[in-house]
Amino acid sequence: MAWITPKTDWSEIDRCTYDDMNRIVGNLNELGGTSLKADYTQDDVPTKAEWTLIVTAVNNLVESEGYHTEDVPTMDATALNFNVVEGLTQEIYDWIELKQRQHDAAIYSGDAVYLDDGQFVR
Repeated sequence: MAWITPKTDWSEIDRCTYDDMNRIVGNLNELGGTSLKADYTQDDVPTKAEWTLIVTAVNNLVESEGYHTEDVPTMDATALNFNVVEGLTQEIYDWIELKQRQHDAAIYSGDAVYLDDGQFVR
């Protein structure tokens, strides 16, 4: 699934649809290599267990990417938490793109680049 711009303007009157769930988990799968369910249909009702997997995936992405944020989603399926989950997903997407552009620019300029595993790249 390709990246879909997250919805970050959730309000208390919004209802989560199967399209929303497919976007959220599809983006997480795209970023983190996770394999969350991304084929919701209009007959599906997201469960608390599925929401817990989503929140855990976001928290793992934040940690694995070394991204510093004050926003931490909780296990409550509220509009506020949907905004935090989708907002952090967008921020991590932007963070990864920035790191890749910096890496590419450093290589292009001839500067030494060391990857996280200590490997030298020129």
